[in-house]
Formats: sequence, C-alpha cells, structure tokens
Amino acid sequence: MEPDVALDPERPDCTAIHLPCRHRFTALCLVYHWLLSENVRCPLCRAGPANGRLKRSLLPRHIRIPMKRQIFMTTPLPQKWFATHDIVCTLEGVDSHYKHTVRLECNPIESGFVLLSKDVTAIIMPVVMLQIVLRSPGHADLRFRSSCWFSAEGDFSVRVGISCITEGYYLIKKRGTLKAAFYVDSDFFKQMAWNHDNNLPPPPFDTSPYVIRDL
Repeated sequence: MEPDVALDPERPDCTAIHLPCRHRFTALCLVYHWLLSENVRCPLCRAGPANGRLKRSLLPRHIRIPMKRQIFMTTPLPQKWFATHDIVCTLEGVDSHYKHTVRLECNPIESGFVLLSKDVTAIIMPVVMLQIVLRSPGHADLRFRSSCWFSAEGDFSVRVGISCITEGYYLIKKRGTLKAAFYVDSDFFKQMAWNHDNNLPPPPFDTSPYVIRDL
C-alpha cells in the first residue's frame, strides 16, 4: 500500500494528518504507527492522551485489512496464537489410504520454526508421505505441500526431504525412537497462518522436486 493512499476514498486529496502539537505526518504512516504502538500520541513529541487507543474496527476496510496483515507478518506470533491452533502432521503409507495424524510441538529458531512430533514408531509405515496441516475452530484446514514418499527403513539418524530453502520434512531416529519433523521459514509460516485465519487458499508452493538424503 502506497503512503499517499487516502484514508477516505471520497476525499482522495487528504493524505496527511496535522496534530494539535503542530506536527504533520503522512496519514497512513501515522495510523500504522498508532496501531503498532497501541496509542495515539505524536511520534515526535509524545503529545496526546495518555490512555488513548485507535479503534481498529472503525478504519475503512481498504486500510484496516492491509495494515492488520502487515503487523501480523512483521511481528512475532504471540503464544496465544499457538494456544488456539493445532499443527498436525499426517502420515500416509504407500500401500494404505489410511492416514495417521500426530500433533507437533512448535520450536521457534532464529530463521523459522521446527515442528516436531512425539515418537511415531508404533504407527510409522515402511514408506510414508508426510503433510503439515494447520487447524483451528471455525476455519477450514490449511495444508502445506506434502512430502514425497519417504522410506522409514534402514540405518540413518536424520533423513531429510528438501525441495526449497523455506521448508523441509525430516525423519529422526534417536535412542530407539522415530520422530517426524518439519522445518519452515518464518515468513512462509506466517503467510500460511494468515491465510488460514482469514479463510484464504494457501499461497503458491515451490514445485521443485524433493531431494532425499541422510545427514
């Protein structure tokens, strides 16, 4: 969204806000600052009501939605988001149409998130396809791109399937356990989370073929 977009489409010439303290700001930049900082004070001199808040619901939709998305995409996901959403992994066997579903724990790292299951030794099939799904009440499931077929057999510690730098599926053997894992880049995960919460289809996936290797 360009900074000279009018807050009121009926007055396209009005793209600035003059505050009582005599400071002047581009309207969209000031409104975005107020939403992000949760106050309505002057960004320069801090003049303004101590407990004032901008009521987001009163903003025009063409302003409210892009700003809400921008804030969502540029700030860390709060813990309450994870408390109200389930992140699961489906495991489908090559010789069976039945899918097992396991919940994943989300572990933030500097570049994104590592989603890790509990031990799936009892339900894993010799050859398996994995897929990550976002779930929450009132919203349709949103699915990440599924993996290729993985062999869960053989002697390995970590078996990974990667098609692009933003995501990858893992099978991890350690101390007699086998766990499924998924790495996803922070920006792509938040894009999927935004689309899920707003009942939008997933963004385009990278369709490069998966490369399987043992680490």
